[in-house]
Amino acid sequence: GLKALPSARPPERLPRKTWAEDIVMSNGAFLDYVPGKECPTTARSVLIVSQGNLNKSSGIYRLHLDTLAVDVVLNESGWDSSQFNSPNDIVIDPVSGAILFTDPMYGFWQKFRPEPRLGNYLWMYNPGAENEPMQPEKTRLLSDGFQRPNGLAFASDAGDLLYVTDTGYFRGGDFISKYKLAEYKNRRHNTSDLARLTSDIQPEAPRTVYAFDVERNAHREIVGLVNRRVLFVAEAGGPDGIK
Repeated sequence: GLKALPSARPPERLPRKTWAEDIVMSNGAFLDYVPGKECPTTARSVLIVSQGNLNKSSGIYRLHLDTLAVDVVLNESGWDSSQFNSPNDIVIDPVSGAILFTDPMYGFWQKFRPEPRLGNYLWMYNPGAENEPMQPEKTRLLSDGFQRPNGLAFASDAGDLLYVTDTGYFRGGDFISKYKLAEYKNRRHNTSDLARLTSDIQPEAPRTVYAFDVERNAHREIVGLVNRRVLFVAEAGGPDGIK
């Protein structure tokens, strides 16, 4: 996760433009370093996910701590140039340097992102050198089957175990569950009662931390996640960021 950086500029010195125009609706972040060549605590830039809004696409941005300049790392998928939903969290693979990030639909349900064209996915992007142009075709769907993928973290620098949270319990906006809808039909409520039935919580949905074993090829690149299993289920609320 993020650690204190010596001589980094204090956050209050970041210009308003950084958050209002460059990295809109920022969320998770991770120190930008090259595994095996650099130490995270000496990184001079940070990767930050932007959820975007109705006018600006979401994606991953690099904030340079010395100059405060912002570069686009990735702001479209390789799937017919579709925009991402509202990326939530990000991590660098400590072995290969690939970027992993979650992309739930929270932005749409919270009414600041357009209708989704992609699912609630966990993505991987291997951008190559820092000065290379954006290459969306290198984006790969790493795992699906989530309702709202949220935080993610590697268990250690060995990179053999990945944790991912799913906060589907919090839908992100008001909706009527199938159970409340059945109650409405069975009891013949008035139409005015519909507002009372809406909620942003789906009690039976995941509020879970999952563990995955990481499979790699001979070049130590991630080729898949296997052996998905429940590590933890929150009795109250839901697990968000876990770094």
